[in-house]
Amino acid sequence: VVGEETFRLCLEVVDEIIEVTTDETCAAIKDVFEDTRSIVEPAGALALAGLKKYVASHPSPDPRRSLVAIASGANMNFDRLRFVTERAALGENKEVLLSVNIPERPGAFAELVKTVLPHAVTEFSYRYSKEQSANIFMGISVNASARAEQLSDLIERLGHNGMKAEDLSGDELAKSHIRYLVGGRSDVADERLYMFEFPERPGSLIKFLTTLQPGQNISLFHYRNHGGDVGKILAGIQCPMDQKTQLDGFLKELGYPFSDCTDSAVYRMFLRDEQDVTYAFTNRTPQMRLTRAAFRWLQEQIDKLANISLDPSELEYLRNTCTYFNDAYLRFLTSFRLQPSKQVNAAFTLLDDTGRQDDVGNLSLGISGRWLDTILYEIPLLALTSEAYFKFCDKDWTYRHQQDQAYRKGCRLIEHGCIFSEFGSRRRRDYHTQDLVIQGLKRAAADGQAQGWKGKLSGTSNVHFAMKYGLTPVGTVAHEWFMGIASITNDYVHANETALRYWVGCFGEGVLGIALTDTFGTPTFLKAFKRTMPTPANSMADDKTTLIPGAASPPLPPMDVNGTTDTSEERSYAQIFQGVRQDSGNPVEFVRMMRDFYDSEDIHEKKTIVFSDSLNIELCLKYMQVAEEAGFAPTFGVGTFLTNDFVHESNGQKSVPLNIVIKLSSANGHAAIKISDNIGKNTGDSETVHKVKETLGYVEKQWANGNEATRWGASDDESTKANVQEK
Repeated sequence: VVGEETFRLCLEVVDEIIEVTTDETCAAIKDVFEDTRSIVEPAGALALAGLKKYVASHPSPDPRRSLVAIASGANMNFDRLRFVTERAALGENKEVLLSVNIPERPGAFAELVKTVLPHAVTEFSYRYSKEQSANIFMGISVNASARAEQLSDLIERLGHNGMKAEDLSGDELAKSHIRYLVGGRSDVADERLYMFEFPERPGSLIKFLTTLQPGQNISLFHYRNHGGDVGKILAGIQCPMDQKTQLDGFLKELGYPFSDCTDSAVYRMFLRDEQDVTYAFTNRTPQMRLTRAAFRWLQEQIDKLANISLDPSELEYLRNTCTYFNDAYLRFLTSFRLQPSKQVNAAFTLLDDTGRQDDVGNLSLGISGRWLDTILYEIPLLALTSEAYFKFCDKDWTYRHQQDQAYRKGCRLIEHGCIFSEFGSRRRRDYHTQDLVIQGLKRAAADGQAQGWKGKLSGTSNVHFAMKYGLTPVGTVAHEWFMGIASITNDYVHANETALRYWVGCFGEGVLGIALTDTFGTPTFLKAFKRTMPTPANSMADDKTTLIPGAASPPLPPMDVNGTTDTSEERSYAQIFQGVRQDSGNPVEFVRMMRDFYDSEDIHEKKTIVFSDSLNIELCLKYMQVAEEAGFAPTFGVGTFLTNDFVHESNGQKSVPLNIVIKLSSANGHAAIKISDNIGKNTGDSETVHKVKETLGYVEKQWANGNEATRWGASDDESTKANVQEK
């Protein structure tokens, strides 16, 4: 048996056994190194650790007594040294670890620092929480010979100042794990993250802590003394956007080198809580209701969403086609799953319950969860709801001529020089209809190219069909991005600029460069659009570029390693973005407004306008002429006019599409709203809508064609009069 003979010998020759801790063993390794510049293994240092403990418990007046410790073995790997250095000071009794509970209020941080003086701080971890008190993890230097007295005095002084402290120096869980996990995620508002460097000299940390009082609340703080010449500190500071200039000035005057890490992917991954959000469903055609049978089918399809996953061929397609998606996001998609049983609440309220399958009622759809987990529900839920209605309620239609109809529409648009994309997934009649429509549009595009027509089919917003038929997947930023930013920050004055800055910071300049203007009204948006984009950019971006199909301007230069383009000239968002998207209000007035805006900003390059609100062929041709005469390159996102344009087989009258939307309704506990350039498209809490309009000085607008209930015609319209498309 291994050790049997060793144990027999120990019984004969060993007089006493001394137990030592892991920390004391690490301290002994350090002693050997400092005396001899040699590194022994932990088992080899046990003798010295035991000897030190023996001397401490058996003091002698003889300063010349000789004691021998046999240090054998140097089986030490490099990775283990990190652990040794972390624990050596504790083993020498030169460091204590404390948990300190302080009131979560302004000024408590500074009081803690002053109370700890004159002890040196070796480690400091803090994260803001919503509780009334905060727990700080601290490492503090003490004198080994007076450790007990100094520790007792320190805990007593902290207690007198209303701060409860607990000694964690002997807690293995705290030393091995908790010290590395302190704080974690938080959804603290307006937080900016900075990494500072300062000279590692006695008293320098205390000086830094007492100097770093920017006037804003410190929400995160981490420091560990690693024995180098330069110390590093990570600090989170709560700073509303309108105070950022003041904070930047303060940090520069502070005199310590620093970098802004607010947009770091690591920060977002490990220290930021993903915001909880809710979505609300609205039927703008409330007279068009589901039946009991339709609702049951819809519920079954919603449950099946949990089975959807990204297959390897789809992943490869995204990697090669959508090059603005970074590897981290693509890896995330491979394991992403919707969880409708937890995230979607579908309810059906009958008007009159007779027990029949064709009893009608009102549909309610609610979505809740982390924004990250729920953002993809909107499109499939709307598409399934529309399909349920036309599968069970309005069944007087067929697929006959759908492909040919789409072909004729595509030919007419392309022949007249229109550049357009298919935008019809949300309110399509069903999957098969959209498939037929895209086949028809592909035929039209091929014939148009053969004929030399100037227009073209630039792509589809449905990535599945783009992959299936070799089209370009296209799209722009959504209202939800601006709504979520405003709701989370609760700052509608700066929401547009914040959303633009983060968009460019994420994707880079010239990538997905069409700006949506109307979330809180175009006039408010343009105030932000004219502002200068901060440089250097505060986040990393891939050095790949993507040109919006049909855009007149080439992509901007690639981002350099600092996240900025290769130019020293300061530029506004209006200069950086390739164009804008018109999605509500009067399109003709919008063109005039944008022409006046670009002229006033001395921007003369040809910009793109993407029209996407309630389009048909006649409107596309009309807006194309208006935009081109004003010096723009127009493109069009056409949806419901293509994927839900049917007539009743029995009488030839219009089979009216559902006008349904799903919009963000809250984020971070705040109501989320959209105002748009047309009162008919206001969404969200009415009180918040009213307050935001007052705050922004929003001027209410009415538009003759802005009635959402009859946007795509009425049931007694003939099909030839149907001018339908989505918002």
